[in-house]
Amino acid sequence: MVNYQLKKISIKDIDINNCLFRITNDMDIDEICDSIAAFGLVSPPILKNEKLNYTIISGFKRITSCKRLGYDSVNCLIIENEDLCLCHKIAILDNSNNRKLTFLEMVNCIHNIKQYYTDNKSLSYELSKLLHIENGNELISKFLKIINLPKEILDLIDKGHVSFSIGYELPDYNATEILMIGNIFGKLKLPSNFQKDIFNLMIEIKLKEKKRFQDILEEVVNFIDANADTPKHMNKIYKILKNYLLARRFPEITQYQKKIEKKIELVSLGEKYKLNNISNGDGDFFQFQLNFDSLYEFNELAENIQKLRSDTKFNDLFAPI
Repeated sequence: MVNYQLKKISIKDIDINNCLFRITNDMDIDEICDSIAAFGLVSPPILKNEKLNYTIISGFKRITSCKRLGYDSVNCLIIENEDLCLCHKIAILDNSNNRKLTFLEMVNCIHNIKQYYTDNKSLSYELSKLLHIENGNELISKFLKIINLPKEILDLIDKGHVSFSIGYELPDYNATEILMIGNIFGKLKLPSNFQKDIFNLMIEIKLKEKKRFQDILEEVVNFIDANADTPKHMNKIYKILKNYLLARRFPEITQYQKKIEKKIELVSLGEKYKLNNISNGDGDFFQFQLNFDSLYEFNELAENIQKLRSDTKFNDLFAPI
């Protein structure tokens, strides 16, 4: 049982520079300042009495905001406990009660208390309670594998440029490869499912071509740099890179796809028609798109589709290559 005392503490007596229990990396306080200015300090910070001054357990942004707003003193919850592990737990619990923690904040939580546990099972159980994660043992175990990745990679995971699932696989690679993978996805800024496609293709190419993974990564980086002038539209960049990787992973399918595309080009289609092979080059599934402005134009286009049936070049699309 923790005993708290609500006291008004002078801000000059609070050691703002002691970050032992801090979880957040983001100290942007503009929104909190606006909130406190409008409604006052609703949730008291939690401090630890160190006799000469007070250490912040939870509420770094709140206290910094009050200082900016010109407060001389702040109502705080004070604890006298010397148990550092307990203080870390209070910091985690207070923060997780107030908001959803970011990836980097989760990493900081684990770093802060894992030193007090001798086995991952008990650590995962405790963190699951503090972070309100039901049956969180699996998730915490994945975090434990990720948290020692380079800071650059952790930042990219926090921003979503490297997905959590890819981050979980990175410790299996050497330091150079990890940073190169981060460099690739940091440049691409793709959603997680697109990242997984690219990552899996690179691994498959490594196995197929029997090359070092680092060599494959260097070639991908060079390809991305060579296409740096491509319009920075996510789907466009993803498609160009994926086609390049598919051509290396499945050269026969890629050649087949090109033959089909040449056949499509030979078919006499107007501007209102679009025909695509969407079956990864095996030529057994096509998509036909019509663009029309009126029912009259639709009827006219429909009649032209019937005429395509007598076009030998159209029929040739469905013949084996």
